[in-house]
Amino acid sequence: MRVKCAVLSVALGALLLVSFAPRGGALAAPAAPLPTIPASGPTTPQPDQRTGEVIVKFRQSTTLGDVATALGDAHSEATRSTAGSGLVLVTPRPGQKDDDVIASLRARNDVLFAEPNHIVSIAATPTDPLYASYQWSLPQIGLPAAWDTSTGSASVIVAVVDTGVDASHPDLAGKITSGANAGYNFVSNNTNTTDDHFHGTFVASIVAMNTNNGQGGAGVCWACKIMPVKVLDNTGSGSTFNVAQGVDWAVSHGAKVINLSLGSSSPDSGLQTSVDNAWNAGVVVVAASGNSNGPVLYPAAYANVIAVGSNNQAGVRSSFSNFGPELDVMAPGEGVFGADCLCNGHTGYYATGSGTSFASPHVAGVVGLMISAGITDKNQIRSRLTSTATDMDVPGFDNNTGWGRINAAAAIAGPYAVNWGTNTLPSTITTSATAAVTVSFTNAGTATWNAGGANPVRFAYHWRNGACAGASSAIFDGVRTLLPADVAPSGVVTNLNALITAPAAAGTYCLQYDLVKEGVTWFSWQGASMQSATVTATPPYAVTWGANTLPSTITASATAAVTVSFTNAGTATWNAGGANPVRFAYHWRNGACAGASSAIFDGVRTLLPADVAPGGGVANLNASIVAPAAVGTYCLQYDLVKEGVTWFSWQGAAMQSATVTVN
Repeated sequence: MRVKCAVLSVALGALLLVSFAPRGGALAAPAAPLPTIPASGPTTPQPDQRTGEVIVKFRQSTTLGDVATALGDAHSEATRSTAGSGLVLVTPRPGQKDDDVIASLRARNDVLFAEPNHIVSIAATPTDPLYASYQWSLPQIGLPAAWDTSTGSASVIVAVVDTGVDASHPDLAGKITSGANAGYNFVSNNTNTTDDHFHGTFVASIVAMNTNNGQGGAGVCWACKIMPVKVLDNTGSGSTFNVAQGVDWAVSHGAKVINLSLGSSSPDSGLQTSVDNAWNAGVVVVAASGNSNGPVLYPAAYANVIAVGSNNQAGVRSSFSNFGPELDVMAPGEGVFGADCLCNGHTGYYATGSGTSFASPHVAGVVGLMISAGITDKNQIRSRLTSTATDMDVPGFDNNTGWGRINAAAAIAGPYAVNWGTNTLPSTITTSATAAVTVSFTNAGTATWNAGGANPVRFAYHWRNGACAGASSAIFDGVRTLLPADVAPSGVVTNLNALITAPAAAGTYCLQYDLVKEGVTWFSWQGASMQSATVTATPPYAVTWGANTLPSTITASATAAVTVSFTNAGTATWNAGGANPVRFAYHWRNGACAGASSAIFDGVRTLLPADVAPGGGVANLNASIVAPAAVGTYCLQYDLVKEGVTWFSWQGAAMQSATVTVN
């Protein structure tokens, strides 16, 4: 399928002019406007434009012998393969049609899919002299404030899967990866990633143009590195397989972000497999939505891609920008500034251009800034981009503009961030009990916390299994506590009275204080810190037994005197009288203790001499036990009971046991 460049204005019916700053000479803002390059971004390609090859994916269990048999039966030969997504490029033998090869392969159980290989095509305040005059797009998305937090990191690599990059451009000098992280040319199958079209250079410059170097403009993530992965030729064309190879290469060679300023009107299982593999590996994939004022194109329409539309300098959706439910965010893409290359008839240093191809790298660059600032989880990155975006149409999501225009400063700071006060977290708590706590915290984010309405912000908490150093997944989300009033950014909540309810099961847990915007997000999902403490949940009725003597033999139906000692290891006081006193008792169970069956009766109770507070003990309590009437082998179990409430053993408390012969 043809992936149209997010910049080609033939898709719009007319070329959009771009001014160029010539190579050589002064680089101050020119007297005349910069040249305009053709509008770039995926337009709607003609359907079913093919290379004549076939892309096939075999099941993982398929042997090489079975692959050879399948290709032989299909009268075809394997020519190339991708490592990451496991795709095989197949060429039909002379006289054989690709549709016949596809039909033969699809008939096999060991083939996951077979499809045509479609044709794709390109769809801190800087001191640089052209920044103020031409780069309106960067302040519009909050970059000067974002740069106060991060200008990127050389360890964060953004792969530009495109037409290559002009590494000789002065504003891209030193920006290109090398060594183990070097890019690759999948058009010529070599390491020459030089741009012979212009598109990849323009895209790369938006992401990471050198900044504060006395010339040109500023890159979004100016300290990030660019990995040029050439998958499109000097006409801006390539194939689905090339793009899939490029994505796989970027993932396996250290890219943290992949920009795909290309698109197609039809889905491809092979390209989707590569994109999904990238996303699942933690690599954020960003793609242009398309330039035909129609549905979002592929790969932007895939679930594991951040789909980007274009807006103009007035902050309004560009008339050419594609739309639909798959659209995530908008970014400047109309009349934006970038670097041009000495290639394909281009002779300038810089230019302005339009298209979703140029909106997409704005987002890819912001993602690079977020990763550099320590926000590395792909889902959190996507959530922050969408939740902090500036509404452009109706509030919230809409098909025309997604969640709105990206806001780099807010995405890095986060709308939902909190600084906790010096709150006291309990170290022990009674199972299933509700405890009162007092908490204080400050709104460290960019959004006001509303105390009421449809999506209020509330204090809440999580219990996680185990100590905090290695706690596993949350077992439940706690009771919410309303805020006393709306809290603006930098506002403080002092001594909020809240309740926490303990887990029902005894054990060690990690208690985590959190905030939640109901129906929207937990603050911790946005990267906000939580206050945590390891807490022991203790049942109210627990006992530690002394070194008591249990009989080994007893006469049937006889009453025997025993003396027992034990300590209150729970959190509740044992009352010796009243409506529900605690008493010593016992069980007889059939058979030896190792495999005893159900209890045959509960024994005679013995009153406690006095109330026993937690930590208190009972020493040498004189009690009686009555033997079963039938002779045999039994398990005698000492237990305590809170009359009318529970046996202590039902709460997980230990019992003392002995195998006893009744004769």
